[in-house]
Amino acid sequence: MNRFNTPSLVEAADTAPFFHNNSVTTLEESVAYYSSDAFNSSPGAFTSSKANRQGKLDSSQVIAVALFLRSINVLENIRSSNLLDKKAMEQNGEPSLKSLKLAIADTQDAVEVLQQAVINPYPEALEKLQQALNLETMAGNRFHPGRIGLLRQAIVLKEQARNLMVSGG
Repeated sequence: MNRFNTPSLVEAADTAPFFHNNSVTTLEESVAYYSSDAFNSSPGAFTSSKANRQGKLDSSQVIAVALFLRSINVLENIRSSNLLDKKAMEQNGEPSLKSLKLAIADTQDAVEVLQQAVINPYPEALEKLQQALNLETMAGNRFHPGRIGLLRQAIVLKEQARNLMVSGG
């Protein structure tokens, strides 16, 4: 059977370039494809029972779906990064560099996913995530005093970013 192994929707924004042949570079283009004549006239537009799955999204709907996918990705990155920052802080007063590096990677991913949006309705959240990333990066310096304080500040900033996204602010 012709089946696809689709990525998790939570991480869909992380999988660019898209499709099996890497033919689409943005999430918005990927979403738009499923409204195209090429898709709607393909066997993929129908279920195995021949039920029609054709759809048409206008450009604002395409952007809205892509934004939803970006948002759930960023929210998961924030959740994971904060857990890793907290784990890093639990290491007898000296942050674990392994956990901190993973936290930094998740925060960096959140920043990149928002930066790649065609329209980003969360500029304040993006700014807070960038500030948190800077603090985490400084905390990664073994010789920086107050590394635990930097991580606490980063967690607060990421929670503020999350709250801005969830509340629509």
